[in-house]
Amino acid sequence: MVMRPCSFREFLTATGNGQLNEFLGQPDVPGFLHDQFSMWFKKYATTGGMPEIIALYAKSADLTALKPIYDSLIQSYSDDVEKYASSSAQVQYIRHIIKHAFAEAGTKITFEKFGNSSYRSREMKKALLALEKTMLLDLVYPCTSVDFPAQPSLAKKPRLHVVDTGLINHTRGLLGEMVFNENISDVYRGLIAEHIVGQELLAASYSVLYKVYFWTREKKKSSAEVDYVFPWNGKLIPIEVKSGSIGRLRSLHQFMDQAPHGIAVRVWQGSYSVEKAETITGTSFTLLNLPFYLVHRLERELDEIETPRRRVAGKRIPRNRDEFDG
Repeated sequence: MVMRPCSFREFLTATGNGQLNEFLGQPDVPGFLHDQFSMWFKKYATTGGMPEIIALYAKSADLTALKPIYDSLIQSYSDDVEKYASSSAQVQYIRHIIKHAFAEAGTKITFEKFGNSSYRSREMKKALLALEKTMLLDLVYPCTSVDFPAQPSLAKKPRLHVVDTGLINHTRGLLGEMVFNENISDVYRGLIAEHIVGQELLAASYSVLYKVYFWTREKKKSSAEVDYVFPWNGKLIPIEVKSGSIGRLRSLHQFMDQAPHGIAVRVWQGSYSVEKAETITGTSFTLLNLPFYLVHRLERELDEIETPRRRVAGKRIPRNRDEFDG
């Protein structure tokens, strides 16, 4: 079993919101709690999921008090470099990466001269791969096909994902901003929103082999990029982290024009809904609009779209014992 930072549901329980966590586990999450769930998810997206950070925030709710702990965490990673560096030279490379990774997180990177250094591509790639084994970061590679299974293109630039979104907010001086913003996606061009969704997708898996990928199509006049692709039931489901209207999901539309299935996901600040949509070229598909706080239920909600539960007198009948017990 692999240990990752706390998920949103674990964050709720740790901050004294166990009842809200229980609601998130119900077959039908109450819609009237949308604003409350959204408020707490903003706080989670701000602080991140490191246990010591959550413990202090649960006691004081003081964001400024968290800064020394973030600093100590980053310093401890740097101090532990000798444990996973293969040579004295690599110690230097890895320390450089740790110093700059949190500021570069969420963006596509090049190995050559990473972090404004003079280091060569080969040196940086080996050091980044060493850190990836420690789970301090992930190199998220793009897929160029819409077909299952996910086949990442390792020749293309990866997007850098680090262990915890809270460490990015701290490094970039964003702490406290998201809690007061109306929309998570307004912060730093949506980069933090995209990163916290990736963190929730990773938290939902206990396998050390589990990876997340995104999708890209690079053409001179019609390049496109979808934030994540999710392998599910022999399909690659595109996930776009957005807050705008359906018409603005241009990359998602391009994916669905090629996809051999008809399901796509938008993660956003709005309410949960499932609707029929159409691409610019007229391809029909089903769009699952999933609030940020329900990312952990992605697979469950996709199952519901494919095999809806029967209803009696307007109530859903659970499809299995786990749902009945829940």
